[in-house]
Amino acid sequence: MTLRPRTLRGRLALIFALVTIAVSTSVAAFVLLRYQADLSRQINESLETRYADVRAAFRNAQQLPPADRAKHNFIPRAESFAQVLQPDGAVLSASPRALLDNPVLGPKQRAQAAAGKVTLDRPVPPRAGNARLLAGPERIGSERVIVVVGESLDEHEHSQHQLARTLAIALPVLAAVVIVAAWFIVGAALRPMRALVSEADALSIRRRGRLSQQGPTEVAELARHLNDMLARIEAALEHERAFLDDASHELRTPIAIARGELELARPLAVEDEAVGAAVESALEEIERLEMLARNLLVLARTRAEGPPPEIRVDLRTTCERAVDNVRRAGAPSTVAVDVVGDASTVGDAEALERALGNLVENAVRHARRHVTVTIGHPNGEAVVEVADDGPGFPVNVVARTGERFVRGADGVGLGLAIVEAIAAAHGGHLSLSNLDNGATGAVARLELPLTS
Repeated sequence: MTLRPRTLRGRLALIFALVTIAVSTSVAAFVLLRYQADLSRQINESLETRYADVRAAFRNAQQLPPADRAKHNFIPRAESFAQVLQPDGAVLSASPRALLDNPVLGPKQRAQAAAGKVTLDRPVPPRAGNARLLAGPERIGSERVIVVVGESLDEHEHSQHQLARTLAIALPVLAAVVIVAAWFIVGAALRPMRALVSEADALSIRRRGRLSQQGPTEVAELARHLNDMLARIEAALEHERAFLDDASHELRTPIAIARGELELARPLAVEDEAVGAAVESALEEIERLEMLARNLLVLARTRAEGPPPEIRVDLRTTCERAVDNVRRAGAPSTVAVDVVGDASTVGDAEALERALGNLVENAVRHARRHVTVTIGHPNGEAVVEVADDGPGFPVNVVARTGERFVRGADGVGLGLAIVEAIAAAHGGHLSLSNLDNGATGAVARLELPLTS
C-alpha cells in the first residue's frame, strides 16, 4: 500500500502541506535564533555600558584622599546589579545590598576576571535564577579589585519561551489555513478539467460531437488537441466501416458463385466417386469459408461500431429468440433447450441476440441431451449462463476465452471471440468453465450491467 494520494488534487494539496510545514519550521527556527542573538547582543552592550560607568566611578575615586576613599561607594546609584570584590572574595561594595553577603563569582571565576575581562552566565541567588555577568580587574590606589556588573536572564528567557509558544501555535494554524486554501485553489484550478472529462464522457455516449474549447488557455489548447484526435479517430472508423461494407459485398459474391457452381457440378459427379467426394469436400470448405467471412465481418463491425445504444433489453425474450433461431437453423431434435429466469440490461438487442445465439449454438452442437439457459441477477449484475451436458470445453479454449481463432473440436474459432467483443462493448464479460473437470458438461457465463 502507498500513502500517496490517488488524485492530482490530493497530491498537490500534500505538496502544499509539506512545503508549508517545512517553510513554517524554518521560519520559526530563524525567528527564535535571530531573537536570541539580538537579545544576547543587547544584553552584552548594556553590560559594557554599565561596566564603563563603574570604571568612571573608580577614576573619580582615585582623586579622593585615602581616608575618604575607604568610605566612598564605588558603584553608581543608578546601577542595579553590581559588585566590587577583592581577589580573596571579600565584598567591598554591592548593589543591591542583598549582594553584600556573598560574592557572585567563585574562586575560579575570580581568577579569570583578575587576569582580564570575562563574560559569564551563572545563577546568582537570590537576585536571579540565571544571570549574565561581566567582570574585570580594576585598582583602588595600590589595591587590586574585581568589578562585576550583571543582568538577570530570567525575564529574557521567559520572553523567549513565550515567543516559542506563540510560534508553536500560530505557525501550525497558518499552515492549516494555507493547506485548506491550497485545497480549494487547486480544486478551482482543476474544475475546468473535470468539466472537460464530463463532456468527454457525454461524447462517448453520444458517439458524436466535439469538446468545447473554452476556459483557461491550457484547457482550451488541450480540448483543441483532443478534438483533432477525435476527428482522426472518426475518420478511421468511417474508413473501416466503408471497407467492411465493401468487403462484405465483394466476399459474398464470389463465395455464392463458387457455391452455385459446385451445386451444379454435384449431379454430374455422381457417376465418378472420386470427383463426387472432391465436390462434397469443396462444398464443405466453401461453407467454412462463408462462415469465416461472415464471422470476421461481424467481429470487425462489433469492434468498430463503438458503444451500443442505451435501450432496455429483456434478456428472457432475447434468449428465447436466440434459441428459436438455432432451432430453425437445424439444431438436433434430440437436444432439449430450456430457458429459465429473467433479467434486463441496456444496449443493442440485435447484437446481444447474436451473442446469445452463438453460445446456444455452441452448447447445442456439443450437448448430449440437454442445454439449460439460466437468466438471473446475482450481485447486482445481469447474468446469462448457458450450460450443456457435453464433454466440456478444451483446456486451451477456457484458458484463452474470447481470443480469436482459438479452435476447439470444430468451428473456425471466432464464435466466442464475437461473444466477448459484444459483451465488452456492453460493459460486460464472458467466462467459461467446465463441470467436474470437464467430465459432465460446460458452462458459458455472460455478465452484463443490470437495469430495472
